[in-house]
Amino acid sequence: MALVADVRSRQQVRENDDYLYALCEIRMPNQEHAELIPLVTGVIDDIHTLVSQEILLARSELKKEVLNFKKSIILIAISLVCATLGILMAGFALTYLIAYFVPEIDLWVLYSLVAIVSLLLSRVFILKGLSVSRVIYSINSNDQVK
Repeated sequence: MALVADVRSRQQVRENDDYLYALCEIRMPNQEHAELIPLVTGVIDDIHTLVSQEILLARSELKKEVLNFKKSIILIAISLVCATLGILMAGFALTYLIAYFVPEIDLWVLYSLVAIVSLLLSRVFILKGLSVSRVIYSINSNDQVK
């Protein structure tokens, strides 16, 4: 039905010999819409520029965070190696200190005692660290549920 009406309206325009004028009027927007086109184009260009700049900024921030993370991991690894060596040396020193004050006990017994105490302390710290990580994980999971 709409197609028939469209064909009839075109025939009427041709009959009136105003076909070119009607075609220009259909294709060209009226004056108030013509003023909006540059504004909308400008807004779209600004949005495109803003989004691309945000993506570049996020990318550079991510690179910076990754580099900082790498540096911190390297520093933590170095400090762990130094701490391990320090704990070993402290264990040896403690063993020889006990052997100096109590010479009747064999040296291997003292090494065993110091090793057992060190292992028990490390177990306490590991369990404490795991309980803290569980609390942090539960806090983060509760935040995500909300």
